[in-house]
Amino acid sequence: MLCRYCNTHCATDAHFCKTCGASLQHAAYSQVLPALGQQGPSPARGNKAILFFLLYFVGFQFVFAFVIGFLGLNLSPLLSIVLVQVVGLFVPFICYLQFTKQSIDQVLPWKGLGAKNALMVVIISLAILPAVHMLARLASFVFVTVEVPITEPMWLVVAVIAVLPSLFEEFLFRGMMYTEYHAGGVSIHKIALISGIFFGLMHLNFYQAIYTTLLGVLYAYMVHYTRSILAPMLAHFVNNGIAVVLGYQGWYASLWGNVPMFLLVIGVAMIVMTPVVLLCLNQMKKHHERTQEPSPAPTFDNTTMPQHKPQANVFTWAFWVALIVFFVITLNSEITLRMLF
Repeated sequence: MLCRYCNTHCATDAHFCKTCGASLQHAAYSQVLPALGQQGPSPARGNKAILFFLLYFVGFQFVFAFVIGFLGLNLSPLLSIVLVQVVGLFVPFICYLQFTKQSIDQVLPWKGLGAKNALMVVIISLAILPAVHMLARLASFVFVTVEVPITEPMWLVVAVIAVLPSLFEEFLFRGMMYTEYHAGGVSIHKIALISGIFFGLMHLNFYQAIYTTLLGVLYAYMVHYTRSILAPMLAHFVNNGIAVVLGYQGWYASLWGNVPMFLLVIGVAMIVMTPVVLLCLNQMKKHHERTQEPSPAPTFDNTTMPQHKPQANVFTWAFWVALIVFFVITLNSEITLRMLF
């Protein structure tokens, strides 16, 4: 099997290229799916999967709220988050694997991260924090923010809020969505922007959507340059973990409340640290390019040589329906919160 991105010969049963880590599903499907009459990985199928996830996720939220209210249950915020992550995010991912008849290894690039890439991911995750917190503070001036009091021990909160999202949210957005788009030849810049927007809107409130979109874009570049889902998973864990720790610090709450001081301190930190993010991301890209092993030009006849597919159309009907529905639901959530608070 030939990788169309670096022309490396790989085993016929391989899921990802041994050299660049790119998905080989395009080659596998091009050989077997035409005979089966099934659709291979593509932006069109990815958009349908996102639309399915959206309908499932929103439906689950309504059913969950109705059942809790009907039974008069008083669930802790942490337990609610666990249910949303497992039932609302992981279950539709499993459904996606079943519907498309794929294994988890075919969707998630489990390539080893390596010490250098892991270090770069941690540095980027720390350096992007000032920009994330600046966007969050600015968004709080415009959109409604709702703070849910959590009284559980910090280690338990980290285990729930940092660990679960870094798994299940990454499975969907930097796993399923990235693989489908990448197999269709979509550029990383377009993948990063689109997956980032959907990742932001998935939170169903504009306050979180502002800064999580930035993180979603960054995480897409990470998985692309490392060819490993472990990169955005690690970055997601670091970001959420630090957010939890800061939530237990009185000094940060005081800084957040002092708007002029917050804007000054975080603004200076953002100016200093943003170039670090760009520099490390560029180093990660160069490291990826240096580790590409040149392969000899393959020899194929016209009947067996995989044809290079043009970049597939991303903006299908499912894309627009999902985007509009996501936006309308988020807008409705914002209006409802303004009425309540």
